[in-house]
Amino acid sequence: MKPVIDALKEGKKTWSDLRKLDIPEKTLARILKDYLEYFGLVRKEGNFWVWQENARVVFSSKDEYDLALEHSKKVFPPFKQMLQYSAHYKDPTVYLAVREHLKSYPEIIRRLKKFEKAFAGLNEKLVQNKEMLAQHRVNAELGGPFRFSAFYDEWNPATSKESELKDKLGKELKSFLDIYRPLAGDISLLELKIEMGQPLEGACSLCPKVKIAGR
Repeated sequence: MKPVIDALKEGKKTWSDLRKLDIPEKTLARILKDYLEYFGLVRKEGNFWVWQENARVVFSSKDEYDLALEHSKKVFPPFKQMLQYSAHYKDPTVYLAVREHLKSYPEIIRRLKKFEKAFAGLNEKLVQNKEMLAQHRVNAELGGPFRFSAFYDEWNPATSKESELKDKLGKELKSFLDIYRPLAGDISLLELKIEMGQPLEGACSLCPKVKIAGR
């Protein structure tokens, strides 16, 4: 049962997704329906099995809806800004809270995990070449891939070694940006939905736990 629970806590899963856990079909069906669904730990939403905490929020009153929307509008914009500086963001509590919400969006959380891995990899390569970049008149205070990309196009190599380094890092940067662009599109669309009145799905540690007395 634990592999199924762990997989669902990571985000929504289809039956096909859960079959990849290499659990016999009858056993998997029994775990989902006779145990997890029976005890209210998971629910079925369309083609997805969803861990209860990651399920679409259903509001019992306008007050609850207003609180959820206000919460979404407060935490999402700073998350979007921190995304570009995830190697050293200042408020990991907000970042990780929104990340919990994004478990309710399978494609976005998949792209986010891929982005985080790519960001860490490219940032490590830039740090490794920090001294060499400084010697070649490139700003040593890189501040991560995004700041590096800001002046990359204006970098005019003066030596063959410098040119070789730019070519090497350029390929790494292009690969990283190819991963970032679709995620950036997803995040911008989700931000627009919030602005249009649709709170984030799922829940996080910062979600308001307030009940309006007498309402």
